[in-house]
Amino acid sequence: AASSSGGGKVINCSPGEKHAYNRYRQLWEDFEEYKKRARIEISEIKTEHRRELLAIKAEHREEILAYKKDLQTLKSDSKEVVNEMKAEMQNTRREYREELAALKGDNRTLHDDNKALRAELLELMRAKHVPR
Repeated sequence: AASSSGGGKVINCSPGEKHAYNRYRQLWEDFEEYKKRARIEISEIKTEHRRELLAIKAEHREEILAYKKDLQTLKSDSKEVVNEMKAEMQNTRREYREELAALKGDNRTLHDDNKALRAELLELMRAKHVPR
């Protein structure tokens, strides 16, 4: 039997050798087909993994943004609370200063009244003891 290879040469071989060659060639073609399918499958798996990874990254990005927003809100709220507390403290101090000033004024008035009453009392006592 004669068979021709890709180079145009004629190769003489027995039917058993031809069968073995065809079997080997079929195995090789099957292997090549398997490799091709495996590459496609691996490529599809990689693509799917990439998609999943991007989805996970996007989800994490959203969670991080939500966390940052919550944190910002919390900071803003706590700043607001601190500012309210400061304002309340300033009002309390102002009220205290006003009350203290009023008390000092009252105290001065009482002191002056007391002084006047003492002077009056002293004068009355002198008038009583002074012979006429």
